[in-house]
Amino acid sequence: VKELIENAIDASATEIKIYLEDAGLKKILIVDNGYGMSKEDVGESWKPHTTSKIADEHDLHSIKSLGFRGEALSSLAAVSTLTIQSRPPETRTGFSVTIKDGSLCQSSEVGMPMGTSIQVEQLFSRLPGRKKFLKPPQVELRHTIDVVNHFALSYPSIRFMLSHGKKTILDYPPTDARIDRIEHVMGPTASSLFIPLSKSTSYISASGYIAKPQLNATSQNKQYIFINSRKVSDKRIATAVKGAYGTMLESTRYPLFILFLSLPFEMVDVNVHPRKEQVDFLNSAFVCQAIKQFIAETLAENNLIFENLSWKRTGVGLSNSYAGKVLKNTVLDTESFSGNEKVTLLQFQKLYIIVSSKSEIFIVDQHAAHERILFEKLKKEFIKQKEKKALFKLPKPIALKLSAAESVTLNEYLPLLQRIGFVLQSTIMTHVPLLFQDRDPRELLMRYLEDLEQGHTNVVDNASEEMLAFLACRAAVKAGDELAEYQMKKILVDLETVPNNATCPHGRPTRIGIPIDQLNALFKRT
Repeated sequence: VKELIENAIDASATEIKIYLEDAGLKKILIVDNGYGMSKEDVGESWKPHTTSKIADEHDLHSIKSLGFRGEALSSLAAVSTLTIQSRPPETRTGFSVTIKDGSLCQSSEVGMPMGTSIQVEQLFSRLPGRKKFLKPPQVELRHTIDVVNHFALSYPSIRFMLSHGKKTILDYPPTDARIDRIEHVMGPTASSLFIPLSKSTSYISASGYIAKPQLNATSQNKQYIFINSRKVSDKRIATAVKGAYGTMLESTRYPLFILFLSLPFEMVDVNVHPRKEQVDFLNSAFVCQAIKQFIAETLAENNLIFENLSWKRTGVGLSNSYAGKVLKNTVLDTESFSGNEKVTLLQFQKLYIIVSSKSEIFIVDQHAAHERILFEKLKKEFIKQKEKKALFKLPKPIALKLSAAESVTLNEYLPLLQRIGFVLQSTIMTHVPLLFQDRDPRELLMRYLEDLEQGHTNVVDNASEEMLAFLACRAAVKAGDELAEYQMKKILVDLETVPNNATCPHGRPTRIGIPIDQLNALFKRT
């Protein structure tokens, strides 16, 4: 689908329609209204090493087209039944060829509008070794939606339509306003969370949109980089963008952005990757530094440099929340505990608990340790409620506004979401897990969809654990809280009873031990 769309765009199409059956395994049909091919070119286009896009050696060093017509067609002709129909503007009829098993089996004139139609049938049907490595149809469909969305973002003036079976999944009308296309692709609320970017130097210009810090993700799936209108993946550029956000994002979160870069074609090598999904630069350090500066300046101009707006920093507290009531017997607010073990305790800087025994000294981070204790309690409660199907009915049903890819994910994993505790009728949400009744239900579900898109379907998946970790962090004792001896003892004893107690839910160590022999060595007592 990617290669055939590139051919349509190179042919100056203003409308591209994609029809799929069985996620493309049974049939792929792509119809465009570009300038089409002559009878002679149609007859040659499916053969190996043929192209109409390279005229001389200079074109190889300054590639302006998205692909070479012939690359995809010859490969498809070898692994499917391929039908190519095309008509240029100067003729009244088109020409059609059908290739099967890599051999021409039919050719004829055909009545058709100007443009090109390419149909791929029974992909890999004669190559079971290749076919078995394909993902399930719903996953392949999501990948195809991603491909179409990439082109739709880069070429807003082109109409893109994608249908699967008898259902139209995408239909993006042409527009002169890129932000309109972004809302079509990423959802109707995207524009309110994006900041426009437009910067340039003598050799590089950047435009597009960067997300406000509260719109972030656990993966880089929603980072779009286009170089001279070509969608690419580039870890160097992604790292430069995140570096510009600095402390506005946690280390495990990634910013969302749609970045369009324009460079002289001679400065970009697009042939370093077989599918042209990665590029190389004459001076990558210069490009990345310029991008980092562009992002930092744009954030500063919008007064976002010193304020962390992460969604995790907002919302109701725990004291009157349902989760707070679940934790009421674990928060250290009574003097009901008495420990039996004889240890020496000292709170240092209202931050660490120093514990000495006969053979070792422990330094315990009071917040990290308590956070792990509360997290495990919440996790246990969440699993118990899920098994009981304990749900909270929303006071008012919420209508979800989803992108096409999110809708496909929702439909695919709807039974799993219902087992977790979400009740949905189509895109109307009526219930959420009981433990999360005080959270923003829309935000919570979007975290789940993001998690599911990456294939995480654990009993308590990443989105759940992220929310539980947030609640535990809010309820745990903080750095600067003064603790009584009984409270320090309770933290130490409880920490020993929970799993994964070496770190807090965010990965920081809960304690560090120094054996007596290491102390002796430090003081040269051997």
